[in-house]
Amino acid sequence: MSEAYKTDPSRGSLPGVPSLPAARATLAQAARAADTMEDPSGQIAVRAAIAGLHHRAGDGPGAARMMALVLDGARELPEPAVRAAALGGIAQAQAETGECQGAQATIAEAVAAAPAAGDEAARALGAIAEARAAAGDVAGGLATAQAIGKGRERDGTRTAIAFIAQAGRRFREALSACRAIEDCDLRTPCLWSLARAQVAARDAVGAARSLADALASVRGVANEADRVEMLVEIWKVQFAGGFTAGAGRTMEEALALARAIGDVDDQVCVLAYIARNQGGRGERAAALRTVASVLGVARGIADGRARASALCSIAMAQVQSGDRAAALRSVAAAEDAAGADPHDLAVAQAFTGDDRAARATVHRVAGPSERDEALAEISGIQCRANRVAEAVATTRGMASPGARCGALVRIGDVLVRDGDCGRAAEPLALAEEAAGAIGEGTERARALVRVARLQLDCAVGRGRVAG
Repeated sequence: MSEAYKTDPSRGSLPGVPSLPAARATLAQAARAADTMEDPSGQIAVRAAIAGLHHRAGDGPGAARMMALVLDGARELPEPAVRAAALGGIAQAQAETGECQGAQATIAEAVAAAPAAGDEAARALGAIAEARAAAGDVAGGLATAQAIGKGRERDGTRTAIAFIAQAGRRFREALSACRAIEDCDLRTPCLWSLARAQVAARDAVGAARSLADALASVRGVANEADRVEMLVEIWKVQFAGGFTAGAGRTMEEALALARAIGDVDDQVCVLAYIARNQGGRGERAAALRTVASVLGVARGIADGRARASALCSIAMAQVQSGDRAAALRSVAAAEDAAGADPHDLAVAQAFTGDDRAARATVHRVAGPSERDEALAEISGIQCRANRVAEAVATTRGMASPGARCGALVRIGDVLVRDGDCGRAAEPLALAEEAAGAIGEGTERARALVRVARLQLDCAVGRGRVAG
């Protein structure tokens, strides 16, 4: 573990709250790892991220040196489209650190390098559009995105612009960007995410407007299961924002649509998802009614593997509904089903709090990468249930240092978001250690950047710059 952590003597050998020196030391490691990257475009993106983090850490000269290195590397890229995309990404990084004049100059370079048309132009135009939005010109960004030929790529850029505006609390501009998205599958999540940010900012009028748009948009989603899940996400925002009547209507619509799904397996999983969210928000009686409506259907599924998967989904809903005894019975019935997927079983066991059974079951998952994926999911469940020590212990069973680092960073992120930097210190220190075991190159550099970002969140606060 890094010696730059502030040690709290009362915690024995465990690190205390991550400090500014810890973040700077991790950034130095990330810079060395970036030096070994073979992909020039990827190297530029990682170095730009490092420059931004140096700025947050209060190291202006270090940020300037890294940004100069990044600009030199981008200008040397031989392909115009690749060079323009790299310069656009750099301009966005400059704008995010407040260097608006430098960002505008870099945008001009990117525009000059970008091809006029064709497939190669799309990536460059997307980067330029996002850079313009980050520099405060959302309308200009959307105008640039309009020139992207392919609809999906154009909508992807519009989505990115909406999130840039949302992060800057420019909610009206974010709404304009969301409304410009043509694909309902992309527009709907953009709108409910914006509404959630508006609820957090206590902008009830804006949230109501975004929610109305989201409800209109979701009806254009073709896949029934996807539409139900999106309705639940909208309901969650309405519930959090105190839009009680609207939330009730949205939940009724979601339940009716879920019960009309023809495929039994999909129907059970979607209704279990609804129940899990009802229970998670304190609507336990409603959740139990939803579970009761689908439990008999799940038990009657003929295929053993599908039946076990459905019962595992129901078990998680029963836990959220406060009925752990019923959840344990559902897991036991899933275990008895022929061909039950050990991944599903282990996740359900962890959800019920039976960590010992989950650890035993996960070893039956075939293949090290598949097992690491299951362990990462289990550690996330344990962390969200405030079983942080168990979550960290679960990651020790992972074969890949990269997978372990990712899982530990996610644990740290949950804790930092909750303001618990004291408990985040151990998973972040272990994540830094795991990143050191990753081979040289891209994966290691990106992992260290993620660790450093969370260390800075603890040391100087999210969104603040060290003075």
